Amino acid sequence: MGEAELALRDLDFVAEARLVGGDAEVTLGGNADSAIAPRLESFVTDLHEQLVKAARRQVTIDIRGLEQLHTSCFDVLASWLGLVRELSPEQRYQLRFTTNDSLPWQRHTLHALARIATDLVDVT
Repeated sequence: MGEAELALRDLDFVAEARLVGGDAEVTLGGNADSAIAPRLESFVTDLHEQLVKAARRQVTIDIRGLEQLHTSCFDVLASWLGLVRELSPEQRYQLRFTTNDSLPWQRHTLHALARIATDLVDVT
C-alpha cells in the first residue's frame, strides 16, 4: 500500500492517521469531549477498515497531546476493540498507545482499556 491519511479536525480536537509503508500511526490531541464522539466514531470506523484492508498488525496511537477524554470518546475506543475482536485471529491488529507521563489520567484510563483486551492493547 502506498500512503493513506485520515483526519478529523475541530476547534479544540484533532485526530490524524497515516498509513505509510508498513507503519500505521494515529495522533489524538486536544479535548475529546462528548460533542466530538460521533465524528470520532466515524474516524475510527474508517481507520479500522483501512487497517484491515492493508493487513496491518499494529497501529501506534500517540495521545501525548490529548488533554481530556470524555467518557463517550472512551466508549468509542472500547468499541474499536470490539471491531478488532470481530476479525478472524489472523486479521487482528494491536493498538499501542503512547501516553504523556505528565497527564496521569492517560495511563489510568488506558490501562482500564488494556484490561478489557490484554491481547490487543499495549500502553507505553
